[in-house]
Amino acid sequence: MIWKSKLFITLFLSLVSFVLLFTEVPESLSERLVDAIWSFGHVITFALWTYLLVLLKPRFLPANFYSRLFCVVFIAVIAGGMVEIIQPYFHRRRELGDVWLNVLGALAAVIYIMPERKNIRRGMRWSLQMLLFVGLSVQLYPAAMTATDEVRSYWDFPLLSTFDSTHESGRWKYYNNGDPFRVVHGINGYAEGMLEITLSPAEYSGIKLAFLPKNWSQYDSLEIKFYNPDTNDIQIDGIVHDEAYLSRPKNLRKEYHKVFTLQPGWNTSIIPLHGLERDPKWGTLDLTSIASFGLFAYKLPYERLLYLDSVRLINLENAEALPNASNSPGE
Repeated sequence: MIWKSKLFITLFLSLVSFVLLFTEVPESLSERLVDAIWSFGHVITFALWTYLLVLLKPRFLPANFYSRLFCVVFIAVIAGGMVEIIQPYFHRRRELGDVWLNVLGALAAVIYIMPERKNIRRGMRWSLQMLLFVGLSVQLYPAAMTATDEVRSYWDFPLLSTFDSTHESGRWKYYNNGDPFRVVHGINGYAEGMLEITLSPAEYSGIKLAFLPKNWSQYDSLEIKFYNPDTNDIQIDGIVHDEAYLSRPKNLRKEYHKVFTLQPGWNTSIIPLHGLERDPKWGTLDLTSIASFGLFAYKLPYERLLYLDSVRLINLENAEALPNASNSPGE
């Protein structure tokens, strides 16, 4: 009876996980959060499938623990590869790294759950379990931190970034040509974290906030705080895109943007959201469906460093009533 209950529950969960592997992700969910959760999903799915295989006791599965371990890994690689080949036909991305996660999930079922694990020496069993634990931790820790930061980004809203955690840099992407950026501390005696952006002399150079809460309709302005370490001014273009912009053909796209000049030292720039309009044919910015916010420089004469301290949404009439993003020196 117990065996039948285990079989039924495992079979049900295995079928659910199989369906989820080929289910198109709702657009309302953040792509970054889904990618993080999916890492855990691959491990759990193949752990379930492997456990189901053990419960069914097929004849081809060896009785010897190590032979069974090898057999399970082989099956996980073949099945995982087939899944990755099929997924693009169901609007999912193909990721070869997922095959490794599948193998880890299968190993977890064998090493932690399968009864035959007790047939090997205790020291060897513990060594294998510890080694697998380390492997799972190394693979899943970044995903766990990403998921945590993604949840935090919604919790902190209307604060979009303060960079007090290095994981916040994952909310941002290269704008065009792959200029590096990273979270740093202690710039010019300022202890708080900032995003260090390297701007190259390319035609367009910068970054964009690609993972963010989409509904900005309760706020009329975007406040950005910078630190310019250079002795010369730098001109930066701030761009806001809504979902409608991304859905149009490139030749019909109109950008919402504001150009501002950053002097040496600390700067606070404001982008008035309600004042950003396209061609009358397309209407105004849809503040309920924001897709991204970008910062870029155009044809710089030489490579520049720029530090981004914070980005937040405000209402100008009561901006002082909102929590401070940070206490930047000189303000």
